[in-house]
Amino acid sequence: MGKRLNIIGKPWGTQLTVVKGARLTIGDDVMINAGVGIAANVEVTIGNNVMIGPRTSIFDSAYHRIDSLDDGSQTAKSIIIQDNAWIGTGAIILPGVTIGRNAVVAAGSTVTKDVPENTLVAGAPAKIIRELTIHDGWVRH
Repeated sequence: MGKRLNIIGKPWGTQLTVVKGARLTIGDDVMINAGVGIAANVEVTIGNNVMIGPRTSIFDSAYHRIDSLDDGSQTAKSIIIQDNAWIGTGAIILPGVTIGRNAVVAAGSTVTKDVPENTLVAGAPAKIIRELTIHDGWVRH
């Protein structure tokens, strides 16, 4: 856990779950809003200056096989949220995703694939809406 971590637990409880042998890493100046659920079965890494909106779900495991051909080997994959990212209210971040530096995930989006740095994504599944102009050293507040 980094310095100045801010976790809001009201009006909805916030849940951080790390199973034995897994890793949850949270950088400096991170804000995790009310109702957020983060579950690390393998690894979830959150960089510095990241903001996570209320009722967002970040799970590095699907927890179940999808069909009878699924051997379960791909059920859990690491999630990385890089520095200065903003995850909007009610977003869902699925296993194996990397969210790039300075990226913004719009409220209600379901992220199934990597999000390039300096982009805004939205939708279910999330798609690139536009590139963002981020000057060196700018920090999201």
